[in-house]
Amino acid sequence: METLMDLRFTLAFLASLVVASPALAKDDQPYACRQNTLYTPDGTLVVANVKSCIRDYEELITKKNAALAKAQKALDLVWKIAFNPSEILNVVDLSVIRAGTTPIVPRVQRIYNDLHEQLSLGRDPDDDPFAALRSRYADAATLGKFYDSVKQSVLGKITKVAIVGMAGDTLQESAPLFEKPLAVIGAVAGDWYSYGCWKPLDELHETSQRACKKLTTFPNHFKEAYGVDVTPNTAYVLSWLYRRHMEGGPKIVAEWQRIGKDLSSSFSAK
Repeated sequence: METLMDLRFTLAFLASLVVASPALAKDDQPYACRQNTLYTPDGTLVVANVKSCIRDYEELITKKNAALAKAQKALDLVWKIAFNPSEILNVVDLSVIRAGTTPIVPRVQRIYNDLHEQLSLGRDPDDDPFAALRSRYADAATLGKFYDSVKQSVLGKITKVAIVGMAGDTLQESAPLFEKPLAVIGAVAGDWYSYGCWKPLDELHETSQRACKKLTTFPNHFKEAYGVDVTPNTAYVLSWLYRRHMEGGPKIVAEWQRIGKDLSSSFSAK
């Protein structure tokens, strides 16, 4: 049964990613190559336009070859991840986390976005190339088994790129979120983070100012629920846990909380 489920996941993951990409769509014929520009009305060949046509096609072929190379690389990656999701650890560049200042979340999002770009081949950014992975690991038992199998690889990767302290500090900062039940304020935590509501209002765009004025009670509710002041990092983690709840319910949240506590204690021991 498990083998059949793995096969279904593999097929679903491949199907969600291996689709026609705009980068490979048929382009319009270059203007200089159109019939009505290669000849004058009396039928005389326009040499300059022919040369321009050749240059345009050379450029088009170069772009197509680059797109095909990118597609092949993405397909190879998709194939690896479909059969072994832990391959993601060999693709992402965790050293990006060192290149920035707090909060740490934007740097983690950059890693996510880079992987998204590698898999999506420039498709609509609203498409989710990770849909099949999300579905598979919305099951607590499946997630727990996967985490336990890759934990040492994760710790080794983080140690190798020297971000143990950063990872540990972020997890320690989020520790109350792993210890206490998920609060309903998680529903607005993402907005509070996305609009930058921890910043002074006069530093925000007008749209963000309007949004943040509606979220002024969030920090107080957060402290009531978790006993600590909210930070950009903890607001994002709370929002992330809430999204997992929407996908898989309280069991998957509890499993992610277990993982968070386990990783935190592992980093503290290093």
